[in-house]
Formats: sequence, structure tokens, C-alpha cells
Amino acid sequence: ERFRADRRVVMEAVQSDWQAFGYAAPELRSDREVAAVAVRANRQVLAMLPAELRNDPVIYLQALRADGHALVYLAEGLRAQKDVVLEAVKQDGHALSYASEELRRDRDVVMEAVAEDGLTFGLAALEARADKAVALRAIEGSVRARENVAEDLRADEDINEAALASERAALLAAVKLDGYALRSACKRLRSDREIILAAVRQNGKVLVFAPEELRKDREVVTAAVRQNGKALVFAHTDLKSDKEIVLEAVAQGGHVALWHAADELQNDPEVLLAVSVSPARGAESFESRSARAGAPCSVSLETNDMRDEAGAEVGASETWVGGA
Repeated sequence: ERFRADRRVVMEAVQSDWQAFGYAAPELRSDREVAAVAVRANRQVLAMLPAELRNDPVIYLQALRADGHALVYLAEGLRAQKDVVLEAVKQDGHALSYASEELRRDRDVVMEAVAEDGLTFGLAALEARADKAVALRAIEGSVRARENVAEDLRADEDINEAALASERAALLAAVKLDGYALRSACKRLRSDREIILAAVRQNGKVLVFAPEELRKDREVVTAAVRQNGKALVFAHTDLKSDKEIVLEAVAQGGHVALWHAADELQNDPEVLLAVSVSPARGAESFESRSARAGAPCSVSLETNDMRDEAGAEVGASETWVGGA
């Protein structure tokens, strides 16, 4: 019982677990300094405070700066004060949903919210969603904000250009983390050389999603096979005869990469030497595989490898992989 009334113990406890605030002695639950520490730990503490503390600027500003959603626990009058709401949306733009209707129309407030997260544009009142400058700032943060622009702006050239730029920037960032993000991209962005280069550097196998002209691009294909030698299967036929590219591929992918090289390179001494020293040279020698198969890499073997290496979606590309 004495710990519940010990100010130092309670302050340390609420920093570790905000729910400890509920077990503090009544006089400490009304203590301004203890309350300030507790609301920084969790916004829900505001609901446990007496009204005089909950409406205290020192307390609620501490809460809002830690978590903008704390706005939901404030009195209606405070949720209609511009300076209060600005503090909330600076921390989390989604706090705009708790603001008064008037402030959801306010250009400054909405601009601050969309600067924090463009998706919050949909929480703004129609008047704000008809403001071109606000719409452009929101779309810059998230291309999905375009879905919420006012009808009059839907055909605006600047809005559409901003949406394209935002979509491109988002995809470029995504493929640097996961090349397979390219899979869901539209045809226009799959034809963007910078995006394809970034994607294949992260995962060479996504070369399968590139258009023909980029599967003919030496820099793109070289980047892909350096990352994964087996991506050679997705290169244009002309580049499967390019010795430099094949050497890059077998250095990384060993025998499996060699299977996808042009016939004339599959017995090239320099290429075979590169295979022999590749960390991925594989358990089965190329010579024994060729003897068993009775022929250089066949179309059926290439297709199987495509399924193995790039997943089911690659199977749909069988008509064009390996040459156009």
C-alpha cells in the first residue's frame, strides 16, 4: 500500500507500464507531474484523469506530442481549437478525424495532416479536398490520396502528373526493398528503366517482368545475373550469346545458369572454367547432365527452371521468355 503512495515509485512504474497509473493512490492520480509522465506513456491515461487535469494545457499537450490520437479524449471545445488540433496532426495526421468539422475544412490544419500522411486527405472536409495545393501535397505523400480529390480536380493535369510521380516514387522505393513489388506494377512502370534496374539489383529473377526492350539491355541483364545468375533464363536470346554476360551469370549461378547460355558458349573453355570455380557450381557436372539429356538445354528444361526459380507467375510468360 505504501508503494502506491510513493511518488517516485509510481512515476517509475507508469513509465514501464501505463496501467500502473490506475493503481496509484488517489492523491497521485491527481498529481500534475505524475499525470504528465503517464500521458506520455499512453494516451488512454487521459480518460483516467479528473477533468481539471485533462483540460490542463501542460497535460494534454504532453499527450498530443506523444500520440496525436490523444485528441479523441479531449473535450469538444479543445477539439475545435486550431492550435490544439495542429499539435495532434503534426504527430499523427489521422488525428484529423477527431477534429471539429470547421477544422477539417481549415487549410492549415489539413495541410499539416497530409504532410504527415497523405492518406489522411480522405478525412478532410470537401472544401479542403477541393483545394489544389492541399491535394498536390497529399498526393505527393501517397498516390492513393488522388482517390479523394474533389470531382472538379479529377481531370486536372497537375493532379494527374503528381499522381504519376508519386506512384513511380513509391514503386522505386518498394523494389529496392523487394524486387517482387514489380509484379503488381502497371505496364508503364514496368517499362521504366530506373525501376527495372533497381528491382533486378535487389532480385535478379524479377527480370521476368521486364518488357522485351529491357531484357535486351546489357546493363539491366548484367545487373540481374550478378544478383542471381539463373536470371539468365529471362534475358533476350541475343544476350544469352554474350560471353561477358554469360560469364557473370555462371560466376553467380554455376551450372544452372550455364544451362540457359547459347549453345556455342556451353562448351566454351573460359565459361566452363568460370563454372568450375563458381560457389554455386552445383553437384552435377554440366558434362554429365548434357550426356544424360542428349542435347543442350531444351525448351522444356528452361520452362521448368522458370517455374522453379520465379514462381507460378513466370509460367505465364513461357511464350516469350528466351527470345522474342
